[in-house]
Amino acid sequence: MAKKGGDDGGNPGVWKLVYADFVTAMMAFFLILWLANTASEAERDLLADYFNPISVSRQQSGSDGAAAGQTNAKEGAQSSDKADSNDPLTMGRTTKSGGPSDLVDSSVGEGNSGADDGLKALEEKLQVAFRQQVDPLGLNDVVYIERREDAVYIQIHDDEAFAMFSAGSAQMTPRARELFSNLGEILRSIPNVIRIMGHTDGSPFSGNAGSRGNWELSADRANSARRVMETAGLQTDRVEAVEGRATREPLVPSRPNDPKNRRITISVHSEVAASGDLLFSTAP
Repeated sequence: MAKKGGDDGGNPGVWKLVYADFVTAMMAFFLILWLANTASEAERDLLADYFNPISVSRQQSGSDGAAAGQTNAKEGAQSSDKADSNDPLTMGRTTKSGGPSDLVDSSVGEGNSGADDGLKALEEKLQVAFRQQVDPLGLNDVVYIERREDAVYIQIHDDEAFAMFSAGSAQMTPRARELFSNLGEILRSIPNVIRIMGHTDGSPFSGNAGSRGNWELSADRANSARRVMETAGLQTDRVEAVEGRATREPLVPSRPNDPKNRRITISVHSEVAASGDLLFSTAP
């Protein structure tokens, strides 16, 4: 019996739908491959962590200050208020339990376990990014990360061989500018709120008497660090506060003029900023 018009034993348009689905799937597949190839290891880890519900907590937390007068043990964790100026401040060490430096495990209750888990994950991601972008600068001895109850703290301090700013000014040195630019690139890929604090040593400020002092200098230096990091991509509304602490929180209390007291502290908190949707923003 002769076929009726258009009757080929099936729907002649089905193969077009199947082919369109196949092409769409292949485009998505190659897009994923391209993104995986262009993103850094730290960005891939942070992206995966972004979809992990325990990676970032939106709970509010307060701040107990920056270094709060404490200094570092040889392992790099803040341990006591009686520092030896010769103790190195090593980047990339986490706080150990079982001693006075146990600022996380011994003080965080069960109600804060979500925030603690988020800060722990955040610290680990920062460690990975620092190894990739800060280690090559050869400044490991002046940068370190510490997780506390309220935030992950990044501290950058001067030493005999490195200065962040020209003496008595907020003019950043070239090496420090490169360092803070790398920090801006690292911090732009996470959605958390940050605070920036400047500290000076105990030397009297030699500027115009009565008009400027260590309070103004420390605040100006914190703002200088903020501007460099924002130029590198840190979203402006991620910065919750920029503060000058002057000489009030020395890292080495026994030596007020020790260069380690001149430092910038960046605290990365558990709460997420309004620009959290700008994760992995590539804006300059």
